[in-house]
Amino acid sequence: MKKTISLILSLVFVITCCLTAGSIAVSAETGYDRGYNQTMAGTGKVVAEGLDISEHQAGIKLQDIKNAGFDYVILRAGVKLNAGSNRKDYQFETFYSQARAAGLDIGAYYYSQAKSVAEAKAEANCFLEYIKGKKFEYPLYLDFESSAVKDALGSSASKATEICYAFMDTMRDAGYLVGLYGYASWFDPGYSGWMASKLDNDIGKKYEFWMANYFNNMLPENTKTANYKNKYGMYQYTSSKTISAWGKDLDHNVCYKDYPAIVKQYGFNGYGASDSAETEKQTQKQTEKQTQKQTQKQTEKATQNQTQKLTEAATLSTSYASQSASESYSGYAENNLGCGASIGGAIVLTAICGVGGAALVLKKKRED
Repeated sequence: MKKTISLILSLVFVITCCLTAGSIAVSAETGYDRGYNQTMAGTGKVVAEGLDISEHQAGIKLQDIKNAGFDYVILRAGVKLNAGSNRKDYQFETFYSQARAAGLDIGAYYYSQAKSVAEAKAEANCFLEYIKGKKFEYPLYLDFESSAVKDALGSSASKATEICYAFMDTMRDAGYLVGLYGYASWFDPGYSGWMASKLDNDIGKKYEFWMANYFNNMLPENTKTANYKNKYGMYQYTSSKTISAWGKDLDHNVCYKDYPAIVKQYGFNGYGASDSAETEKQTQKQTEKQTQKQTQKQTEKATQNQTQKLTEAATLSTSYASQSASESYSGYAENNLGCGASIGGAIVLTAICGVGGAALVLKKKRED
């Protein structure tokens, strides 16, 4: 009986501990926890240019993209098919490896067809599985543009926002810098986008945004897109960009936020807190190095100025001493030695007095 009671009590204790442990939900710290609270707004100037590619660009060489002068690529990591199944992009692994080897910064996106919160979370979990173990310098984006989704939701901006949050919150909680991608016809007030108010007053205050608008296939210097560089973090302005080594159309993007710096500073996207600390350390080293260079330049300039002043003072003293000596001795020579002796003696005394005068000036400088 005692053994039975003892066993029951032990089981109760173990179960209680398990329940207690389960009730303490300890989530990993993210970059948002570390203080990142920026909105989707850009800086007002282009800080980087890049392309976004998927299996549709199979065969393109990422080194060629780097050689063409681009800074980053946004890779499609996965896609929700019309049939309802999720799968990894066939070229994602290849493109990721090539981008790393080429020295390109990398972001990723997932093409969504989620029509419910549950589907959005399932897509996000697939996304997390596909990118596991990899690092990214640019945000992880939800590509939300399916017309089938819009039709299924009855163009309800509220329902669509719930779906977007379900996906993006899942990515955020896993430690990633998160963004939303979409077209102006959906999201921009200038086009009366059906989700524009939700983006401006809700989603865009919490997450990044990557706007697509092919207005004249031009950079945002026109009436329709002039505010994009201040309003959005990244802008896809054409789908007709080419590079000489490829020759086919590509999506071209300009970025208005320094995402690599943000990611490393706040430890997003697989970089972690240790990388954040290392980034701060590197920044401090660079600052110290620049300060040392400036100090060295100032010291060298001050030394040059002092040397120049000493030289000028010595020259002036020599000139003055020579002139005085010459005048004094000239009078003496004329009265006592004659014209030839006067000239020769003046030359000798000028040299002697000049050296002596310079020595006195230098000695005075040292004493000062």
